[in-house]
Amino acid sequence: MAAPTKKWNSLSQATRKDAGKLLEVIASRHVPQAIHAIGTLGIADLVADGPKSCRELASATGSHEHTLYRVFRILVAARIFAQDKTGRFRLTPLGRPLRSDVPESVRAASVFLSGESELEGHLVD
Repeated sequence: MAAPTKKWNSLSQATRKDAGKLLEVIASRHVPQAIHAIGTLGIADLVADGPKSCRELASATGSHEHTLYRVFRILVAARIFAQDKTGRFRLTPLGRPLRSDVPESVRAASVFLSGESELEGHLVD
């Protein structure tokens, strides 16, 4: 396992930056699905009054805590949510329109437009 780290460390900073950006693009296919889940569960509304732990949010929505945590990690990387030092999650300004009670709400659109695509996984076919 030391070999990949050594190889990574030997890369130039520009190459590492490019690789990081490419990984971002690769991972971005999960962002719409994560947004769909958060919108469907109404989680943005649940954190409107302040940060909440994944356990609290899973309990409030009847969700699987570990799975919800993974969804949050995707959305933290996308800068839609932020995680504080105690592990609680809050909306960022980018995520604020996921709330249903704001004039610029896109919650309905997030549920309708960002769910699983019929074409997902069939592009090669």
